[in-house]
Amino acid sequence: MTQYYDFFLSFSTIDWRPKQKDDIEAFFEALVERLARLGRTDGGFFAPDDVQRGAEWERQLPSALARSRVLVPMFSPNYFKSVYCGKEWQVFRERHEENQRNVVQGVQAPEVMLPVVWTADLLKIPERVGKIQNRKGTDPPAYTQRGLSYVMQSPRRFGAQYLDLVDRLALEIAQMAEAQGQARVRPGPKWDDIDPPFPANYKRGLGYVRYVFVAGRTDEMEPVRTQRASYGTFESRQDWRPCFPDVDRQAGDLALGVAKGLGKDCEFVEPKDLASRMKEAKALKNILAVVVDPWSVSLPSFDRFTQQLDDEELPTSGVIVAWNQKDDETAGQLPILKNKLTNRFLRRQERHEYFNDTVSTPESFCDALNAMFNTAQARLLEREQLPTAGPGTVPPSVKP
Repeated sequence: MTQYYDFFLSFSTIDWRPKQKDDIEAFFEALVERLARLGRTDGGFFAPDDVQRGAEWERQLPSALARSRVLVPMFSPNYFKSVYCGKEWQVFRERHEENQRNVVQGVQAPEVMLPVVWTADLLKIPERVGKIQNRKGTDPPAYTQRGLSYVMQSPRRFGAQYLDLVDRLALEIAQMAEAQGQARVRPGPKWDDIDPPFPANYKRGLGYVRYVFVAGRTDEMEPVRTQRASYGTFESRQDWRPCFPDVDRQAGDLALGVAKGLGKDCEFVEPKDLASRMKEAKALKNILAVVVDPWSVSLPSFDRFTQQLDDEELPTSGVIVAWNQKDDETAGQLPILKNKLTNRFLRRQERHEYFNDTVSTPESFCDALNAMFNTAQARLLEREQLPTAGPGTVPPSVKP
């Protein structure tokens, strides 16, 4: 028997704290309980485990969306950084627009989206999303100004207001579900084909570069080596200075200059996002530019990623190894470091994916990035997978 849902709770898993008493899950359960009181027994769909979001999960998620009547998105700064949330939003946005197109004259189209403000602090709602809001003049100021998370953290102070708010939201969900008539499956596009309105870094084609700096922070390098002045403190590692002290320039500034010079947009990926960003780069045919410090490649934050990068075919990626051969400590370990790196990226070299382990100056660093971008273009042409050219992509006549 097909399972239908009155609502689909869409939230960023960064806002959800698994294995603890979690307010998002408590809010979900409160909505289900209030809906049951109103005679709505289909309940809701709650998907807390982001770890499961692999190939099997991406078949299950569209199915649940297709069988849900109302989307309840939990707005927060993290929500608008999530590709999953963006795709969930887009599925229901398209359903909303379909309802508007097919409405009978004189009859109001049923609504399908009921946003909830989870965290109002630093919340910037994208332009396309801002047209669909859900704030009432009777809602408590603590909710409208700070968000539901803030209200739920002070049950003694806001307990009665929270219950009133849940009642209001449950009633609206019930009315919206009722207006849609008999439950049915509303299939949407394939998951990989959905282009979400957010996050901003979800862009297709070679006009977008995801930079990964495999370089430890100063504190992380303490057990690894003595000379650590070239390493920075940023989580994105873009303040790493690979040629310091001979040349005091940050890797992030050099990489940004190359991308901007070619009209490409870019981002700097943090270690915690490496696996998902690599997967997105492959799906979107973005360039994944990996710049490696030979001392940092075996740090726990990078070890699994570099192994996965070597195992997985990714023609639009490239690896650049930045050497500081004027550093006495590096010069003393040069043969050992080079051998380790060659073995670490052996498969990608066999696949003829871009690999350059001879970079030692800012000029050669920038030249290597340009060569990497050209190679990504050529590899896609060879495979006849070239997407619509974006800003800064190399013309087809240019070969590496």
